Amino acid sequence: MKPASVPRREICCPHCDAPATSSKQLRLSDTAIELTYACSNPACGFRFIGVACAVRTLSLPAVFRPEGALPLDPALTRDELIKALQDSSVVRTAVRPPP
Repeated sequence: MKPASVPRREICCPHCDAPATSSKQLRLSDTAIELTYACSNPACGFRFIGVACAVRTLSLPAVFRPEGALPLDPALTRDELIKALQDSSVVRTAVRPPP
């Protein structure tokens, strides 16, 4: 798949706790990207791969695609779901444009 264009991310290096910045990103699926990280500490120099993925739904989307569906967060109340489903502005299905 082609690289995803998302902002650079920073996490702590698992070896020295210095900031590690993502330099390359690859879209793995509709809900996951692979990130290549490099430690900013020259004495460490650790490079590694991380994964960022969407894991649960906090609010229903205005445009729904079945392939992007995620489990609902337990904090999402029944009333919030009913209100969102009854909202006339919610588009039930969207056609994804070709890549």
